[in-house]
Amino acid sequence: MRGEAHSRAMKSLSEVSRYVKVHGYYADEIPTVLEAINKWKNEGRRVYGSPQEKCGDDVPKPTDCWECEPFEQVYA
Repeated sequence: MRGEAHSRAMKSLSEVSRYVKVHGYYADEIPTVLEAINKWKNEGRRVYGSPQEKCGDDVPKPTDCWECEPFEQVYA
């Protein structure tokens, strides 16, 4: 898809949503809904928004820091 209307629509996604993930591929057969969703989750490309675990993204885990430790462990 390289048309001007498609380009404008893709650029306006941030105005209408907080998260966008896309995936496209060629296939000889139409996949089932579950197959398509799994491909989207596992192989899709996040275009806009923060990573979402429910959408198959790797969500960074918080790193250890003194604010994350119980007070007694930090100042014992």
